[in-house]
Amino acid sequence: MKKTKWQMRAYYLDSCNCDWGCPCQFNARPTHGNCDSVIRIHIIKGNYGSIEFARLNMAWIGSWPGPIHEGHGKISYYIDERASDDQFEALSKIITGGASGGPFAVYGSSADTVQEPRRAKIAFQARSTAQ
Repeated sequence: MKKTKWQMRAYYLDSCNCDWGCPCQFNARPTHGNCDSVIRIHIIKGNYGSIEFARLNMAWIGSWPGPIHEGHGKISYYIDERASDDQFEALSKIITGGASGGPFAVYGSSADTVQEPRRAKIAFQARSTAQ
């Protein structure tokens, strides 16, 4: 089965309950024993085959009882309510790791409970500190 090629340039913002530097990113124990995280993505430019999805947002919320690499997590996925049905389906494949390539499959493979993507109003605002 041939996989559809995709690409994405995006602002990516994640936060978790650990100390700065996120120990799980380096195969260490989470600061407080568990990992709770939220990731927000604002797509600057991207496509899944012929489906374009610039200026849309995605988010996911995850929780693991220990470090991410030990698994047993729970993940909920959210896709911008402004997405068309085709964009929603394409972004669902990407964020859940169902599309070839990309980092998203790593998180999905570490979860026992995965909620299907839902539409949501997702705000993403960046401010420049340059003067």
